[in-house]
Amino acid sequence: MKLTVLRLTVVALACLCVIVVVSNHREPQAATSGDEFAALYFSPGKPIPEQTPAAGTQEKTVAQAGHKNIKVLSDLPESQLFPVMLYFAASMGRNCDICHVNNNGQWDFPADTKPEKNTARQMIKMVLETNKNFFKGNTEVGCYTCHRGRNNPQGVPTLPLPIPSPAANQGGPRPGGAGPGGAQTPGQGQASPSPRPSPPSADEIINKYIAAIGGQAAIDKIKTRTMKGSWVAANSQTLIYEIDQMAPDKAYESFTLASQRVTTERVLNGDIG
Repeated sequence: MKLTVLRLTVVALACLCVIVVVSNHREPQAATSGDEFAALYFSPGKPIPEQTPAAGTQEKTVAQAGHKNIKVLSDLPESQLFPVMLYFAASMGRNCDICHVNNNGQWDFPADTKPEKNTARQMIKMVLETNKNFFKGNTEVGCYTCHRGRNNPQGVPTLPLPIPSPAANQGGPRPGGAGPGGAQTPGQGQASPSPRPSPPSADEIINKYIAAIGGQAAIDKIKTRTMKGSWVAANSQTLIYEIDQMAPDKAYESFTLASQRVTTERVLNGDIG
């Protein structure tokens, strides 16, 4: 009897080890694929929010969701397609019609009529390959890195270059750009004769707002909140915005582009979003 129990224990431990090894092998792959397109819509240096799908579910990719003629972003999660497109437009300082066809208010997104659309595909590949080959897959380069709201990247600096003001209290020149003995320090610009006063800190502004609405006790009484209005995107398109919130951690948010009858929804139920 004891020998049988011992054998069953050994078999159970062996199965558990196999499960742990397989799980650890799959987890990095899932994390890598999720961040593959981060450079297309996150600014360099900013943290990428972790996305946790609901238990037992997996979000559809752009290809699985049925979008037509997607040649580069087919593996992108479907919910991120619209934000990525807005990021492209904002980086270029243009609207969606720079690449997509709009006939009398009707969008034909799959059409390849405009050559700019194929150029955009090449640029997407370049951004992804640059981060992969030169930055170990980290998000360091994006569309805005070069375009900065322009159709064509600016290749040369704008002259004359601004002269930086000397840093205060760092052993450099004295106010007015003078060094020891009142002499002008070479290569240093003059400091402003009337420096701008320091703005209030964020904490000071928030504390004044809380006091103005009745203090923390008044805030604690609020359990639900609804806000409606309009939201202007970076490409100058106006969306209808609505959010419903319930304390302590539930929310529903929607962005509706009325001209295209497209609605993007975000939901937080307290555990997952």
